[in-house]
Amino acid sequence: MKFETNFDKYDLSNVGKMEECYKKVEPLLYNSNILGVIEDLRYYKEKNVRNHTEDDLSSCNDKIFYPQEILDPYLGIKGWYDSKENTFYINSDAIKEPSFSKDYPTPLNFGGVGYTIAYEIVHAFDNKNYKLKLRGDYENKYNVTDWSIKNFQNRSDCFVEKYGMQNESITNKNINGTLTLNENIADNGGLKLAHRAYMKYLKEIGGKDIEVPAYNQYTDEQLFFISAGRKHCTYKSKDKLENQKKTDKHPPGEIRTNMALSYYKPFYDAFKCSYNRKMNLKGKDKCELWKNH
Repeated sequence: MKFETNFDKYDLSNVGKMEECYKKVEPLLYNSNILGVIEDLRYYKEKNVRNHTEDDLSSCNDKIFYPQEILDPYLGIKGWYDSKENTFYINSDAIKEPSFSKDYPTPLNFGGVGYTIAYEIVHAFDNKNYKLKLRGDYENKYNVTDWSIKNFQNRSDCFVEKYGMQNESITNKNINGTLTLNENIADNGGLKLAHRAYMKYLKEIGGKDIEVPAYNQYTDEQLFFISAGRKHCTYKSKDKLENQKKTDKHPPGEIRTNMALSYYKPFYDAFKCSYNRKMNLKGKDKCELWKNH
């Protein structure tokens, strides 16, 4: 797998350059209300035809008129895996607060940006990409047996079933376990990978990280899980959640967080969660695809 950065190559976060772009929009005024701004932009756009010979977002007009080309690849997504290129891309948003800071204690960074990186790596081995690799593996260089393929499918089916039983608290409706399968596999596998990386690091430095003032009541391992747990902390309206469950391959944040943590033994051991409670389910209620060896 290749690793690439996608750090704002069009200077979208360069305040000076963006202000220069918008200075060309007349009569856009600082104190205009939002409807006035939209109307001014529409008027300006009608006067200017996009030059399709230019590179995407390289011109001011592209940046102003086509925000949809900005929102996902440069502002909305911290990282993503490209299966065609077998490449993981990470954005500048992933390496700033609250995901990462040079001033953060190490467990918070491992549970933040570390979890993001691990999650994207595991996407190379989710239900969709695992099958793609096998389909092109005519020489069986991966040495995958028929039993392995069947076992993979059975374990994937467990995720479909168990996640499909999860009720989102605001809409009071279950999510689609099939639609969200690949994300659920990546969430669970990524948590294990990031945690194992942090515990390996902790062992290498002698088993004790730097103390965090005001958080002395937590162990280093607990701080890792607290950081991982806040990764999907969001607030969405009921309408947004209704639409998300119908169309989005990502389950709502509360389900992503609680399911991945409650399936992972080191988490409930670290917090001493009582057996057969919400965050420490019975064995028959848990799913595991990639083993934690």
